[in-house]
Amino acid sequence: NEGDNLGIVLEEIMTTLNQSAIAQPYELLVIDDGSRDHTGQVADDYARRFACVRAFHHPTNSGMGSALRTGFENSRGEFVTFLPADGEVTADQAVKLLRLAGEVDYVGSSRLGYANAGAYQRRALHREVLTWGMRLLSRMILGFNPSRNSGIYLVRGPLLRSVPLYSRTGLIGLEILLHIQQRSAKVAHGEIEIHPRLSGQSKIATFSGVAKQLIEMFKIRRYVSRCAVKAPAVQSRAA
Repeated sequence: NEGDNLGIVLEEIMTTLNQSAIAQPYELLVIDDGSRDHTGQVADDYARRFACVRAFHHPTNSGMGSALRTGFENSRGEFVTFLPADGEVTADQAVKLLRLAGEVDYVGSSRLGYANAGAYQRRALHREVLTWGMRLLSRMILGFNPSRNSGIYLVRGPLLRSVPLYSRTGLIGLEILLHIQQRSAKVAHGEIEIHPRLSGQSKIATFSGVAKQLIEMFKIRRYVSRCAVKAPAVQSRAA
């Protein structure tokens, strides 16, 4: 349900990537996860008008993880990342991570905060509390602190497309990181700035959402452990 934001976000992404030589060539996969507003129509309109845009539609809402999995599985690029349709992360931040990629397989990022006149503003208190709780749960259940992976991430395409993903929630990023670690892939880290949503409210940052993700963490840990015995190690790359 990001129909009011999607066109603005796609225009910003294409403008930024068209001006960035390192991002050429590129494709944009728009995943409409069972939206009940005009998101699907906007996605199809841009897919008709621009050869670099492809639109995919889920008949019902399946969750953020499912939407990302559809995008990842249908991607064709050397590197793959994602940008939310609410405008919170702009395309220049993805380009920033791409410049850090070099020969690594995965570039994670942490959020600096909301950009505001050259400074960074902290998010609302309840978002900070939810973030703290998620980090604590991740340390307890998954064995690592995701504070350095609170933002978007960039993954080498062939590696990402070879990973058997399970999660249907926003925790898919942590699942990918677990797979990356299991395969001894080369990783790097960056920092990104974020912006307030263009409109609407977050569908993830709620206390009920945290409860669902708690259950999901246990499932992910078990699933990734089972996959680990089958996964080939990634050949080490020069830094």
